[in-house]
Amino acid sequence: MNQRDREVLGCTGSPLRVSWDSLGDDVVVQVAGEIDLSTADQFDTALRAATEITEPGARLIVDLEKVEFLGAAGLNGLLRACERCTARDVGLVSVAAHPMVTKPVQVLGMAVLLGLVARFPEDCA
Repeated sequence: MNQRDREVLGCTGSPLRVSWDSLGDDVVVQVAGEIDLSTADQFDTALRAATEITEPGARLIVDLEKVEFLGAAGLNGLLRACERCTARDVGLVSVAAHPMVTKPVQVLGMAVLLGLVARFPEDCA
């Protein structure tokens, strides 16, 4: 990923690290750090940009395996991404196993909506 990609995804100079790659037709957004009120705009910007480059019928895979905390603002970002994906006929898969990420999603009953899985989809490995 070059500097322009980092700027497009809004990940320069922040404790939240976001990068993306294409895997076949799918787009994988890799996120590391904490997603809270101070980083939510950066997270939302990255997901918006990634959704726009994902072709209809493909998947946006949000890899949250290196995320240590997912606050309410981050959950809102995932919900907005879900809405954008639905509008564009893009599948959403959220990959996470850390309890600080999975527990709030599950408690709020959003696991199915956000496509939450504990492991990276096998057809992408």
